[in-house]
Parts: sequence; C-alpha cells; structure tokens
Amino acid sequence: MIQKKKLNQFYIEEYARAGQKKTKNTVKDSVAQARVKNLMRAFRRARPYQTNSQVLEELHRQLKNVAVYAYRRNRTELIEQINTEMIPKLAALDLGMLLAEQREGINGEFLAWLRRTMPGAICSETLFTLYPRFRRYKVKNKILELVPARPEMEFAEVREFPRHFILHVGPTNSGKTFQALERLKKSSCGVYLGPLRLLALEVYERMNEMGVPCTMRTGQECIEEKNSRVTASTIEMADFDENYDIAHNNLGVIYLDSIKDYERALMCFANAVDLNPSYMLAHFNLGRCYAELNRKVEAATEFQKAIDLNRIHPEIDEEIIQEKLYKLFET
Repeated sequence: MIQKKKLNQFYIEEYARAGQKKTKNTVKDSVAQARVKNLMRAFRRARPYQTNSQVLEELHRQLKNVAVYAYRRNRTELIEQINTEMIPKLAALDLGMLLAEQREGINGEFLAWLRRTMPGAICSETLFTLYPRFRRYKVKNKILELVPARPEMEFAEVREFPRHFILHVGPTNSGKTFQALERLKKSSCGVYLGPLRLLALEVYERMNEMGVPCTMRTGQECIEEKNSRVTASTIEMADFDENYDIAHNNLGVIYLDSIKDYERALMCFANAVDLNPSYMLAHFNLGRCYAELNRKVEAATEFQKAIDLNRIHPEIDEEIIQEKLYKLFET
C-alpha cells in the first residue's frame, strides 16, 4: 500500500489541476464561503468505514467546486485548508471504503494508471469505484500477455502434420452425441471431452452401464475404473500425451488419400492396429495401403481381418472390402 503522504499528494495535484481549469460559471464569495462551511461540517461528521459510496462521491464533487473557487480567486488560505485538512480527511474516507486487499493495491502503479488514463477522475469518483476498473485493466493485460501475438505460428511440430478437421454439427437431439458415443464404445483408447463436470459424469455412467470400462477425470475428482480403455473428461483435464487409435487412423487416411505418402500412411495405420487390434477400419485402411505398395499378400491378410471384424460389429458394407480384396488378384 502506498504511503498516506504520497496518496495525499496525488489528491492535491489532481484537485489543483481540476481547480485551474477554466469554467464559465462564477460563484459569489458568500456562496463559496457557505459551501466551505458545509463541507467542513460534513467532513467532521464523516467517519471512516461508516460512510457510503454515494455520500463519499458527493464529498468529492463538493471539494472540487471549492477547489475551483479557491484556485480561480487565488485564495491561498483556502487552498492551504484544502491541502492540509480536507484532502487528508477525504483520502482517509476513501481508504476506509476498501477491503484490506484492495488497500494493498493502492500503489504507485495504480496512481500512475489514473493519471494516464483517467486524469481528474478522483475529483468526482471514489477509490471504491476506480480501483475495480484498474483491476480489470490488469487482468485484461495479463490475459493478453498469455495470448501469443501470432497464435497461428505456435506448436510448430503439430503444424507439420497434414491435419484434417471434421465439424459434426446439427440441431438439438439430432444424434450428434449418440453417434460420437457409439464410436467411442468401439475404441480401444478414446476420450470424451466436455465443458462441464456433469456432462463428463453422464458419459462416464453411460459407458459403464453399457459394459465399457470408463474412467472419469474432472477438476473436482478422478474416478479410475479397472481395465478402463476410454475416458470421460472435462476439457481442461485432457491428456494430450496419450495415443488414440482413431487419431493415428485419421492421420493415415490423410497421408494415403490426400498426400499419397504411403510409407507414412503405413506407419499410422500400423500404430492404430497396435493400439487396437479390433479396429476394423484401421485394418481395412492398412490393406489399402499395402495394395498401393503392391504388397498383395499383406494387403489380403488385412482385408480378411477387416471382413471378420466387420461381421462382428458392422461399420461399412462388406462388399466394399470384398471388392478391394478381389482386385488384388485380378491381374
């Protein structure tokens, strides 16, 4: 917290600046003297920690009016009275409105911010209303410091991957979550990420009810299930170091179909199959990749595995796989 002497000096400078500004209205001496008496009476009655914000703001404005009169008429005695009696009392009342932690924040940085962004504001508003604005400014700046200036240039390693995004959208109750959970049930290593703990809890309960061991991770709790292969989690608890079979498979599809980099595609599909030997689509895509590399025996083996798995849990028309298998040996 800043020293009271420095805080008083800040008030003195601000009221002096406000008092020296040109105004159109002139006040008679008798009216001004009456204002001074009323203001001094109000200051004597006011007690720190007992004055509400509206009364305190009115004291700020009344003191400003008195300061304008004193500086325009060059009333040195009144200026001295403002600086030595009224302003210290006003500053003490202002501090009395604040919580202990807020008083600690009344420092040189806060006063410099007031001078720079809101000159003269202290002459009509209280620290009680001004300090929260400073806190919002500080928080905003902290957030901006955390946000990279060029976010699109972050995560250089990931940007080297040929990424492919699928946006699954639709109206309420159109089956988006249902379809996602049906796919999650078949994964050997999958994750549901939701914005709320209750959503993660709902998926955790549904997965376990369907016989799929599922772990739940949120900011409040972690429920580990034995032999769990999927996780229901809030977004902030996502484990980005985990390997997911569907991610390897999807990356392989991009290498295979879009880039025609069959060696990299082969590696991705092999990783997906290692993570989940029952992943039918990964076996099917691995067979497609072997076929492109003219490794017919290995391709046929993977296509047959895909056919067997697809008969257990149908995902695509079996004729599509059979056609790929027959084409291997047409010539």
